[in-house]
Formats: sequence, structure tokens, C-alpha cells
Amino acid sequence: MQPWPWTESGPGLRPSATHLPATQCAPSVRTRMPNTCACGCGLRVSFKGVYRKDHQPAGTSRDPEGKSKERNDHHNQIWGPISSAKVQERARLENEARIANMAKSEGILSESDAATLAEEISTTATGALLHGRTVTIEELVGIVHHEDGNPHKTNYNCIYFGYTARHILDEYLRFLTARGALRLDDNGDIINGHDSRNRPVLLWANGDTITMKQAEQQLGFRYIEIYASTLKLNARRVESALQQRFQYMPLGPRLWRGPDKGAKYDTPEDAHKVHKVFVTFSTRVAQMLRERAAKLD
Repeated sequence: MQPWPWTESGPGLRPSATHLPATQCAPSVRTRMPNTCACGCGLRVSFKGVYRKDHQPAGTSRDPEGKSKERNDHHNQIWGPISSAKVQERARLENEARIANMAKSEGILSESDAATLAEEISTTATGALLHGRTVTIEELVGIVHHEDGNPHKTNYNCIYFGYTARHILDEYLRFLTARGALRLDDNGDIINGHDSRNRPVLLWANGDTITMKQAEQQLGFRYIEIYASTLKLNARRVESALQQRFQYMPLGPRLWRGPDKGAKYDTPEDAHKVHKVFVTFSTRVAQMLRERAAKLD
């Protein structure tokens, strides 16, 4: 597609001269000057105010005004109506297949039951391989137990406990994106008066948001489903119990700010869904944080 010419009325397809009054048959054309890097080097960039790669001041974003991201959100709507419909259909098919094999009647977990289950989940082999053997979540994090039963930490790996009623593949890295339902403070409490964009815990060193593709390919993130229920309340309580169990870890190895504060009680829309809890993990991020290739926010 050829770029639209710029006229006095702004960007757009210029009408044919045969459809214009004689006095407008030769409108003047406003030349669009090239945008250059905000550092002053003179090299071209896509938008005014944007820096070329590695030209921005240390610890700042290449796109401080969000212009490049705004265009990407408009033209590359990963979560637009068409993609969202596909995501919903994938979740519906998975829910129908799994619910058919689950108990028809399920009891509600108390918070103490959820805490007991969280301990069991944390100390049971997950199926994840580390150094050639299957490990528990505690071992995956970097916790080993001495013979006297006391826990001892080695170098932490990074983990995140999450909940979803969708297909986990669509959700397990969403906590890294700038999209989200609520903004939370460092204690996990909702900050009133702020917009609905999520504040990612982990960023690239230059302040750029880590995409889901980059998280998989460059940071090595993977996931394991660790609990499923037909009741949202049960899944939310298990998620919160797991986060509370590992809340003592420092931010970085722990990729959530505070135990889950999201809506927990079931609504009519939550029926006929499989509510899942998962752990997302990476064995590479801790080293990248030490090397300052990534940073915490």
C-alpha cells in the first residue's frame, strides 16, 4: 500500500481534481519532514520524540510518549474482536472436554484447606525437569530441605502463580504485559484513581515491556498447570494460598507484588468453566537481573 499524500486537510487520499471546484484543482501540498532521534544525533525514527535503539538515556524507554506503542496497539490488535473470539472458542472447547471428566458436584475449599493443599502442591513432583530430574515447586524455586527438615535456599529461580478460566497458553505470560484489569501497589492492593493498565514487575533494562514472544524465546518462561476446579472460588483460594506461601521471597524471584486480591466468588458467567491455577517459571531471569539485562519495576 502506498503512503497517503499529506494535504492541507491532513493525511488522507486526495480527491480527484475532476471532482474539485476550479479554485481547488491545485491544492498546495504540505511536505512531511522526517522525524529524527530525540537524542539529537540526526538519525531517522518513526515518530517525533522516539529514540533509536540504545540512544535513550540509561534507565528510560525508547518510546517515552508511547507513540510507537499506540500505533502498534491500533494496527496489531492481538486481543481485538477476531482474536478474542478465537481465544474464547478455544477456552470453550477445552472447558467442555474437561468438565465431562470432572466430578459433577464439588465442595467449597476453606482457606485452611487451600493452605494445606498449597503445601501439598509445593512439595509434590510437578513434572518439570531441572538438571535432568523431576522436581517439586520448592526445588524449582531453589529451596532444598536439610535432613533436620529446615529449608535452605540456593540460587532462586523466578516463578509466578496465576489463575485463569481461559486456555493457559493464552494467559500464562499476561502478567508481563502492560495490559491488565487493575493496578496494584507493592502490597497487592488496588490503587484507586489510576487507569486500567497493568504495571509489569519485570521489564527490559531500557524500560521496554517484555512481549510474550520474548518471554518464551529469550527468557525461557514455561508453565505447569497445578490445580483445576469447576469452582472459581476454589481456584482463587489455592492461587492466593500459594502466593502467600512464597511471599517471603524477594521481588525478582517472586514475580507478583502481593497475594491475589482479585474477584473470587463465582458468578453465573463462571459456570461451565474449568478454573485453573498455574505456575510460570524461568531459570534464566535471575541471571539476567544480575547482569542488568532486565530490571524490576
